[in-house]
Amino acid sequence: MFKQVPNLLRVSCLLVALLPQPGQSTLYAKPALTVADDEYDRFRQRGDDFFKAGRYDDARRQYRNCLEVPGFENDTYAKQRLDLVANCLALLQRADEAMQQQKPTDMVARLTELLALNPADLLVKGRLADYYLVEGNRQFDQQRYVESKTSYQKGLAYAQPGSSQASTLNLQIKNADDRANAPVVRYVTPKRTGLKVAVGMLAVGAGYYAYSLQNDFTTKRDALAQVATATDPNGTGIIDLPADYDRYKAAYADAESAKSKQGLQTVCLGVAAAATVTELYLLLHKAKPRAMTGFHWKPSSVGYGLAVGYRF
Repeated sequence: MFKQVPNLLRVSCLLVALLPQPGQSTLYAKPALTVADDEYDRFRQRGDDFFKAGRYDDARRQYRNCLEVPGFENDTYAKQRLDLVANCLALLQRADEAMQQQKPTDMVARLTELLALNPADLLVKGRLADYYLVEGNRQFDQQRYVESKTSYQKGLAYAQPGSSQASTLNLQIKNADDRANAPVVRYVTPKRTGLKVAVGMLAVGAGYYAYSLQNDFTTKRDALAQVATATDPNGTGIIDLPADYDRYKAAYADAESAKSKQGLQTVCLGVAAAATVTELYLLLHKAKPRAMTGFHWKPSSVGYGLAVGYRF
């Protein structure tokens, strides 16, 4: 019987060690902490995702939510990210102000600074690519082909690989190269110049208006997608807040309005095609052949894409 005493002592010590300490409750303690951690991690992940996408207002809201989770009121990571978001928003505002003041160099500098803080911001990269595209087109129209090529190449560095924007920049780099290396040609004004110019302008105008309608539809469709993501981030199809529903309803109405103009876009494309055929007819039925005359495509000076032009 006395041999069993040490074993009883060992069991008693083990039970004492497993008992909760005074003032400490084991009931639901670990699950409550786990719930808080999961909630914090969810807000933090959303904030990081929004930040990478360049949606700084949404990111700021999620990082503030992190600080409201019990036990994370002084979280260093969330506070640092809030400071970073504030810097990004300030740079965006300064870039917008520089553009309004017609200071494109300052705008580019501010956006470049922002990319140093958030290299994943595709919105800022697209904005810089658009700027260099328009700048290159302006230089191209002024026959400054070497400079325009440099601008296109800068824009290509920011364009998303495989996007239509990147394809257009590559095409216009080639156009600039072709023009820069083309031999000098003596231009002669052909007959029926006024008619040819008028038809060419009709083709350009109709084509540009069709492009504007398509661009407007694409922009409003993308805006609708962004609003849908912001108001229903989980994709449940349910928008809880009336204000968010009004935003979604307005964006949906804009997208539908732009979509309703697709028929007009088709008409404009038809007019542009007819004018192009007429232009070709006038070029092919001239009294005397003229060197380097005829219908050609050139970069658009008001965005990215091509425009119809006429070389006399």
